[in-house]
Amino acid sequence: MMVANGEADVMAYCESWTHKWDSCAGDAIIRAMGGKFTAPWGNPIKYIEDPNNTHNKKGMLVALDH
Repeated sequence: MMVANGEADVMAYCESWTHKWDSCAGDAIIRAMGGKFTAPWGNPIKYIEDPNNTHNKKGMLVALDH
């Protein structure tokens, strides 16, 4: 939310895995604001791809496009 509030330009998270439901709301907010919420190499995070795979193991990169 610091990126959405303008308090940070970029957020990179790569310490450990998260559940995809932990990131989906932030992803929707950032995308609605015209930003990017991706895996570290720019690939979109796929939330529906495999219902048995609920983990985001590669980290996240968040930025607004100003």
